[in-house]
Amino acid sequence: MCGSNSIPFSKDLSLKIGGAELGETPFPTTRIRKGGVLYYGGLDLSEEGVGFGVPILKRGLEEFFPGKCSLSFKVNGTRAEAIADFTMNLVERVAVGRGESVKSPLLYRVHHALASLHMACPWARSILDVVSNRSRRLLGIRTVFEEVESAGRVNVRYAIDARARLIRVTVRHIGSAGAPCGELIVMNEQGAHHFDRYTDSSGTLLEGDGIESWKEIAAEEATMTSSRFGVAFTLKQVEGTRLFRGRECVDRRFAWSGFAYAVSIPVSEFRYDVGIGLIE
Repeated sequence: MCGSNSIPFSKDLSLKIGGAELGETPFPTTRIRKGGVLYYGGLDLSEEGVGFGVPILKRGLEEFFPGKCSLSFKVNGTRAEAIADFTMNLVERVAVGRGESVKSPLLYRVHHALASLHMACPWARSILDVVSNRSRRLLGIRTVFEEVESAGRVNVRYAIDARARLIRVTVRHIGSAGAPCGELIVMNEQGAHHFDRYTDSSGTLLEGDGIESWKEIAAEEATMTSSRFGVAFTLKQVEGTRLFRGRECVDRRFAWSGFAYAVSIPVSEFRYDVGIGLIE
């Protein structure tokens, strides 16, 4: 899959900046603009995952996702550079049936509390998933991402070295609009069905659902691997940030696997590397 905004890493593996076109996936996160997406033999490996280097701005309990993006891309031999200017104008909402989203602040406080419980308590996840899935089917509940007034802009530069299979990501928070945001989160995700194995430099090995949905990493270096395709991506700790791992795979609602950096605002910029591995 090597178009005008993609670069090959090997005969089968390539990286595309921008990911799937809108409407191409069945997940509610389709409206979120993607970053660096891996393709293997022409297959998009991201599923619900937003790709490498995608920002989220957090204001209290509310998270703002990028719904718009202006992108430039240029290639010079085995190197490429992409610059994405993300507008943070999408928020997650709950809708019932075909109606509009529910506006109740109480509902979203409960929603965030249950999501926090799901992440913090592995023993409760299967119960919460069953209750959630049945409620959604019976009541016609669905997740939607609605466009709102932008919370600000985040600029992301991707410097790609295809020979070294390395992506250097530089994130610059241009500024918030309206009430100030307190945290910048940078997601690095691919698809959960494809990336099902976690290892890190401390010796931890987790597979499938054992990876958990959201947990801070203490190890210096961590890797997600696709046991099917033999493709891996690795991130390292960055001073001044916190690094998290996660994976969720639930019906057609969740299918992401990867890492996130979290950093308090104000922050001017920070950079990190994504290393891409091929396992024989």
